[in-house]
This record gives sequence, C-alpha cells and structure tokens, in this order.
Amino acid sequence: MFADITLPDWTAMIGFLLILALAGAGVALHGAQRKEDMEASPTRVRVLLPYRDGWLVQELRNEDYPWNLGKTRHIGGGIEKGETAIEAMVREIREELNREVDPKELSRLCVHYNEILFVWGNHGLEPMECNATGGDDKTYLVFRHSINNDKHLGFPNKL
Repeated sequence: MFADITLPDWTAMIGFLLILALAGAGVALHGAQRKEDMEASPTRVRVLLPYRDGWLVQELRNEDYPWNLGKTRHIGGGIEKGETAIEAMVREIREELNREVDPKELSRLCVHYNEILFVWGNHGLEPMECNATGGDDKTYLVFRHSINNDKHLGFPNKL
C-alpha cells in the first residue's frame, strides 16, 4: 500500500503533519512572538496550498515594487471592516485566484503575528497564471519544493 510512496513524498507528508500537530497544540511556529503582536487582533489572512511535495505560492512580478520582484508569498490579504477571517479568506481566494471555495474546505492553522493562517488541502490547483479580479496585477501561482529562503515573504519561511 505505501510501497509506491517515495522518500520525498514521505518527508513532505511528515513535515505537513508536524505543522498541523504543532499548530493544533498552540505552539508558535516562528519563534517567540512580540507582546504587542500577541495582544493585537489579526488584520490579515493567508492560505497555505500544499502541492505534491511542496507548496503553491504567489510569485510577485509587479514592477511597481522592484524590491519584491521574484519573491513569493502565500495567497491572502487584509480583513475588511465587518468581515470575519473566513469571509476574508474566501474573498481573497476569489480575488487573487478567481476561484470559489466553500469555507468548510479551509482549515484554520494558527495565528502568526497579525495573520490568521488557513490550509486549503483539496484545492485542485496547478501552477498557473490567474486573471485576478482584485489587486493591481495578475497572480502567478508557482510551485516551490521548499520556501526556506530569503525569497519568501511572511509565514512560513522556515519549512
């Protein structure tokens, strides 16, 4: 049954399960948080998109922000006034990926500084260019085996 799973598949699966276990236990995944961050209400949402043995992330290509060119981040954005975090996440997915998602498909992972992180496990997405309905430019969804580098903005950059 498990014989056809390769070592990278196993390591990715174990790493992902470890993240979920740590978040479920309430363990901070990115070092100690500052007191002011812990007391502030989250103002942003992000979604982690597991894909094969890595992640789908947004590659930043807006030339108006040259310092971010080529960097990546997880899909997400701000929580608007009167919105719940889950409503904001559904809206951000619609705006940036031009996809509808049932809120029941999103699992809340943890709060990291001012961001609430969700996981959308059964998204069915592939690396692609999306015609985003919100924001200033297109969304480029790319695959990264690892995001453990300085080219990734935000959480988690140490997976």
